[in-house]
Amino acid sequence: MTIVKLHFPSQRGGAYHSDTKNSFFVFIEELISDLRLSGRIRTSETYATAFNSFKRFRNHLDISLDDFDSTVVDAYEAYMKRYGISPNSTSFYMRNLRAMFLNAILLNTYILESKRPPSVLFL
Repeated sequence: MTIVKLHFPSQRGGAYHSDTKNSFFVFIEELISDLRLSGRIRTSETYATAFNSFKRFRNHLDISLDDFDSTVVDAYEAYMKRYGISPNSTSFYMRNLRAMFLNAILLNTYILESKRPPSVLFL
């Protein structure tokens, strides 16, 4: 999978810098914030929990949406297994990561060069 274009539908004052316009972390933080503002509190909380797990996996180092692919998803799943995360928790995190990824597609936030996202996200 290759991501070829990214734009954010809304950029609130000061929240974005030119070096973060292709940021996976910025996109997810905005998504969580938008969910809270629209009253979808529980969804925002579950996304935040899954996002925090993914940030721990990345040692809080952001990743470009251009680099977010099935290799990263596979490494994240292996990381959870290596650290003894239960299968139910792993499923929770992967399900929410998939949902966040699909939100990006539904919001037309970026265009995929390939016809479909990483297959591992559709388990």
